[in-house]
Amino acid sequence: MKNILYTGLIWIWVLLGATEVAAQYDWVEGGPNGFGSRTRTLLFNGSTLYAGSATGGLWQTTNEGASWSRTESYTGNTTITSMASGNERIYIGTGETSFIAYGFSRINGDVRIDKDGFLGYTGLPGGGVYVSSDNGQTWSNTNAVNPNGVAILLDGPFLGINKVGVAPSGRIFIACGEGLYYSDDPDLGTITKCLGSPIFESLPVLDFDISENGTVFAGTSGNIPNDSLYISRDGGVTFEAATDPTLYSISGALSFQRIEVEIPEGTDIVYVGGTRNSGELQILWRSDDNGQPGSWSQYAPGGAPEFSPLGTGGRSAFVLESFPSDPNKLIIAGSAFFTYSEEEKADQPAQSFFPGVNSYVPAPIYTVVFDPNDENTFYIGTENEIIRSSDGGQTFDRRSKGYNTTSFYGVAAVTLDEEDALVGGSIENGTIYNFNYTALVQNLDDRNVAEPRGFGTILGADAGKVATSYLYPEVILAQASDNGLELSNTFGGAFDRFYSLGRNTSELKITNLVQSDTIIDRADNAPNVSNATTGVMRDNGKLSPVSQFVLDEYIPEELIGNQEVRRDSLQKLDSYIFFCSSDFVWMVSYPTGNPNGLLPRWNRITNRGLLDGDEYFTAITVSGDETHTVFVGTSKGQIFRITGITDTSTVYDASLGGQNVQAINANIADPRYRTMEGRWITDIAIDPTDTDRMAITYASYGGNTAQDRAFSFLWEAINIYSTTSPPRFTSRRGNLPPTERLYSAEFAEKPDGSGSVLFVGGESGLYSTDDFSATTPDYQRELGPENMGREAVYDIYVRRYQAQLLDEATRDFYLEKDNRVFVGTNGRGIWFTGSLEFQKGTAGDNVEVTPQKQMVKLVENPSVGGLSLKLVLPNKANVTSRLIGIDGRVIENFAPKIYEAGVYTTSHELSGIPSGVYLVEVTIDQAGKVTRETLKAVLVN
Repeated sequence: MKNILYTGLIWIWVLLGATEVAAQYDWVEGGPNGFGSRTRTLLFNGSTLYAGSATGGLWQTTNEGASWSRTESYTGNTTITSMASGNERIYIGTGETSFIAYGFSRINGDVRIDKDGFLGYTGLPGGGVYVSSDNGQTWSNTNAVNPNGVAILLDGPFLGINKVGVAPSGRIFIACGEGLYYSDDPDLGTITKCLGSPIFESLPVLDFDISENGTVFAGTSGNIPNDSLYISRDGGVTFEAATDPTLYSISGALSFQRIEVEIPEGTDIVYVGGTRNSGELQILWRSDDNGQPGSWSQYAPGGAPEFSPLGTGGRSAFVLESFPSDPNKLIIAGSAFFTYSEEEKADQPAQSFFPGVNSYVPAPIYTVVFDPNDENTFYIGTENEIIRSSDGGQTFDRRSKGYNTTSFYGVAAVTLDEEDALVGGSIENGTIYNFNYTALVQNLDDRNVAEPRGFGTILGADAGKVATSYLYPEVILAQASDNGLELSNTFGGAFDRFYSLGRNTSELKITNLVQSDTIIDRADNAPNVSNATTGVMRDNGKLSPVSQFVLDEYIPEELIGNQEVRRDSLQKLDSYIFFCSSDFVWMVSYPTGNPNGLLPRWNRITNRGLLDGDEYFTAITVSGDETHTVFVGTSKGQIFRITGITDTSTVYDASLGGQNVQAINANIADPRYRTMEGRWITDIAIDPTDTDRMAITYASYGGNTAQDRAFSFLWEAINIYSTTSPPRFTSRRGNLPPTERLYSAEFAEKPDGSGSVLFVGGESGLYSTDDFSATTPDYQRELGPENMGREAVYDIYVRRYQAQLLDEATRDFYLEKDNRVFVGTNGRGIWFTGSLEFQKGTAGDNVEVTPQKQMVKLVENPSVGGLSLKLVLPNKANVTSRLIGIDGRVIENFAPKIYEAGVYTTSHELSGIPSGVYLVEVTIDQAGKVTRETLKAVLVN
């Protein structure tokens, strides 16, 4: 059981002001403001403090971090890893490929990736170095680091920029995946490679520093004997390895993974730290003579249980920073925050576990910058929030208000009436949940105090998919830390492990198995084999980057909008979870139980042989109709259709000639489609208005940009259920950017019944089209650089239904069409639109209100800029309402309106009224029978 409700992490979402942006549809930024994500670099430029996030782009504050805003002038690559200033310019380095190591950095075939850091299809490649000569008003990367002005560099040394720095002479240095470069042109019109040994010129340089006399110290990254410290005494033109034997007296190497250099300003002191093979601090060396031979000595010990600043993550998170007031005192941080001096030795003034106290500093820690006007104040960039210390590191306070750089691989939303909460599977903050209403927070957290609307972590596993249920609105499904699945029946209040995928074993572990559960584990090339113990699946032990799963709930159209079809009837419908392990696709019937007493039933619906070597399942979807047909895509471009899943006697074995599992794109004649073979399938979407049509998105990188321009990363398939002929695949790239990798797709039905809209998430934002089947579809950019920078969209969720609450006590509900669209981005949080929503409870809908169920509620409380009321009216009524101050003064009278019987939501704009607590008086006149209700509302403006 897990219940990770960090009360200190509950941040205001709507209370901070939802940001609406202009596009074809009206989008709202849903937060989470204040969480943050991978702040790799911080830079002071005058009174402005910039924060560069590897997932969220460039942000700034002018009030010491009390509040942050996105730097709207910067619309370049949002994977920011380093910043520097000099020459009256600001330099921003982009691309994080040298830091991320998921273990799946190479795909065999024509699209192999040899660069470290690609998660199969997305690797956060950079756009070179951006330069501003006007204090951040404008930015350009059309320089020698990016000679063609290509926003995403798919190959070459500048795929990822590890560090940018400016020497006292004005010379700019750029460390990247293939050595170190310099330029004497302030605008980087020309660049020159720093010379040295073949090792120095070819290996990544992760850090360097420059003394006041121009001596440059740089460290390469690698293994014995390929890593070393290199020194240039000619201003950075040529480098020679530091050969002082003292530096190599421990295990014969200075470092196994990374070297970090720190030169206190105005001194001849040089600090050099290296990492062990485990990632922990190897040892810290010091020279008091600008690195001259014979001047090195040990300054601090290596990592130990009582002094473990880097943990196992030193390659990507290693901070070495001296105090301006004391060059003998250092900050050494990574997985923990330490200070060190010869007098005080190691001190750990901060911890990363309890957010509510003034010693909290999240981990990993990536960067520290001192305030140039106050040597006792510094800011810390972490995996989560930005932290400040104003007393030299004795206490710490959180400075992330408005800072929204959270990255999501999965997004969903709770469906139950006013508990309209967002759920996201984030890369750094686990599964987070928007606590929408005070009553829900009290129920989950056992607190008797009012909490504002905001996000909190409900499950610690990072970078996972999430799902919510229409039939069981309290249910949240989220990826577990081992790529298994966890399930909550209490809106995320507590999670139970549903199944586990062993990281180092080949066994599926069903941890909530009960005696009456049924497990069907199909032996390879053999009929069914029942097994009621552990469900051994005989996988090959490999672990997919992200395990794919989908919650499938088919709800017949005639059941929608009818109040007579309530919770007990709806929960008798069939529901399934389909999920992918390393080699197989599995089905779970009745995953949350069933009112008829049916318990979960496990069924392996594919056999071995579908996948080739290091191939993985990368996408899964279900037909959305009564056939429950499953489609899965792979990292090598295969698409399989699985039919007849409700027939447990079926042998799902394509190798035996069975028809239930078929590769539907194996014989596509189109030569353009043949070029897509081997590309990673990132998503499959089926049109709810025409279930014989699907959209397929592709991604992954190759080194030939010109060839990439000929690819189409978006295809339409029709005739997808035929067993006699292959589907017809047609490129639908239209006016999408030529090399745009695409990561997500979803259709939304048009409320007017005229078809559907396809939403597509790509490398640079969100697109939509309502003419997907046109010869050349026209795509409208929905969320792009002008809204959120160049930010990838990894997941799209269309909430097709919403549960309308009928009874507070029993939580009884019925379903209505909804159609709200939610988008999870790489580093700008969650966005949503209600532009395509079906109107709730309008006259003519099949909605009948039971007389005793008359109800008036505030849809949002607290609310921003206005009030929304939900009215449930059993009869035709004249409704009037007014806003009253707590002193009894009438603030505003709202225009009366006559409604037919039904369910309605009304909106009243109150943007000019001060924030505060008010009363809302609603009078309902039903043919002379008058009732009056008074509600307490919190208004924020």
